[in-house]
Amino acid sequence: MLKLIVEHTYPSFATRDSSKPIEKRDRTCAVARVLDRNDTSVKSNGMPYVLTMVDSPDASTLWVAEASCFPVPSSLGAEEALLAVPLASALYLWDRLGLELGEVAVYTEGSDFAGLIGQVAIWRGGLPVIRLDHSSVEPALDQGECLSIADQEEALRRLQLRIKDKPGVAAVDLSGRPEIIDLILEVIPRWGRVMLAGRSQQRVTVDFYTNVHRKGAVLLCEAFDPLSILEKRERASYLSMAFRLVEKKDIVETCSRLVK
Repeated sequence: MLKLIVEHTYPSFATRDSSKPIEKRDRTCAVARVLDRNDTSVKSNGMPYVLTMVDSPDASTLWVAEASCFPVPSSLGAEEALLAVPLASALYLWDRLGLELGEVAVYTEGSDFAGLIGQVAIWRGGLPVIRLDHSSVEPALDQGECLSIADQEEALRRLQLRIKDKPGVAAVDLSGRPEIIDLILEVIPRWGRVMLAGRSQQRVTVDFYTNVHRKGAVLLCEAFDPLSILEKRERASYLSMAFRLVEKKDIVETCSRLVK
């Protein structure tokens, strides 16, 4: 066990998410300093700060199992370390979908992290990267596109044209809205991959045989929560990757702008 003093906590909407189990609603992540028994700062794996989950945003000093702590590189500040959490989650999401260089990446409205997810698809080489959105208020990312779905039939036609003759398509729905899910499943081509990552209270009816089975499509379901990366077995590799990225000033600026 490590004795920690919390320096900064993650300002996440997830702590107020009523769809999560009660025991997880107040959990968040924090950057903490490692202390010895005399409350003197020490290092974990050569690093003075660690990233870990805490049971309350108001926690100050606590004991945490060393296996649940992830050393923060000394080149990073607290802001960069915390930004690495949603960035690692977005990297994991597109890896789950197997996004390859030159494939179409489609993502939707419905999450405060939608912009970051789209940006990571651009960094991963998605071409084009298309956001599906009811409103035209949200500007398209640099090197990205925004497609209004206010008119479902027109959106279907335009999306079909954009993905025609592309080597592959990966799509993530963050909205949980049945009409958007229907649109994605209708337009997804043979061997496409789709992740349903939104939280919804509405019933979704899928023509599984026509829109999934006959196309050989892969359909994944995993609600997107940036903090969940800290509980996955792959967490160390994705956090390490995200830490390396946020060492770059331009990436920090982009992530800070996109994470609302």
